[in-house]
Amino acid sequence: MADFDANAVGAANVEAVSVFKTPPAVLSESLFFLCAEQREVIESRVLINEFMCEKNEEGADPNRAPTLRALAAQLPGWVPVRILSRAMGPMMDQFVSAERSFGPYLWAPEFDNFHDFWKGFQEPGFRYRGRHWRGPEQLYQASKAGDPNAGPDACQGSVPFEQVADEFAELGDVRAYFSGQRIQVRDDWDEVKDGAMKRALGCKFEHEDLCALLVSTAPHPLCAVGEYSPDVYWGTGRNCEGRNRLAQLLMELRTSAVAGHSPMCQALLIDLQRTYLSCPEVRWMFADHEPAAPAEETLIPPQAPPAPASGLRHRKPQA
Repeated sequence: MADFDANAVGAANVEAVSVFKTPPAVLSESLFFLCAEQREVIESRVLINEFMCEKNEEGADPNRAPTLRALAAQLPGWVPVRILSRAMGPMMDQFVSAERSFGPYLWAPEFDNFHDFWKGFQEPGFRYRGRHWRGPEQLYQASKAGDPNAGPDACQGSVPFEQVADEFAELGDVRAYFSGQRIQVRDDWDEVKDGAMKRALGCKFEHEDLCALLVSTAPHPLCAVGEYSPDVYWGTGRNCEGRNRLAQLLMELRTSAVAGHSPMCQALLIDLQRTYLSCPEVRWMFADHEPAAPAEETLIPPQAPPAPASGLRHRKPQA
């Protein structure tokens, strides 16, 4: 067998499959976004089909190109998941099985909160409650300790949150994930973790470029097949039994962004709503979000004033 030249094979077939610069209007197969910086990740990996051809192994077929390495020259863009699976082998099988369970979908490393494999993307960070956070995973994991919005003023959370916040804000994303597995978790975590994740995602997607990438995926389904994929709650699970909640929350934020509403403002409104609905004095501000109370128990005063335009700045819980 002649020496295998991956670049030559890729160049000969690169027109057969090209990356999409934007998702197509009709999604016939699953696509995975790779930014230009992911070229280095691809170049650093041993790609399975190339390896088989080089070793002249049974089943090797150079005509299965274009290889992922050949397509890398076209990045940034949306790469067919089947190309990723073909190039990287079993480690990408979950990407393909997710399509069988969820249908054609989109995903991007930028949508994950931490980045262990696709290291070409770095979180831009954001400011929240007086601190700079390196990314959403740090804020989410710190929220396990306590409520970021329960402090005495607009820049403080509860005491347990404040005790860990500075440390978590400066951690890398992977270290933040593992540190979050060791801290004392608040008693109501199962009830509030969706809100904590949506808050963190809302802060992240205030970044103009990230928000634009998220909006560009509309109206297609998202499927969390990245770093969170083994997680049966946030991801798709190892056997596609997962709830895919990370992708679902991103689609909710996407809907808000498409409608012209800031994702972070939407997440903050959820926080405010949860806080104020527990306070009878101001519950009328969110009357549309709760069922009407019986007349004799109504909490809305007969002459209730209109909601003030500055109402969203009221973040302190009432006594």
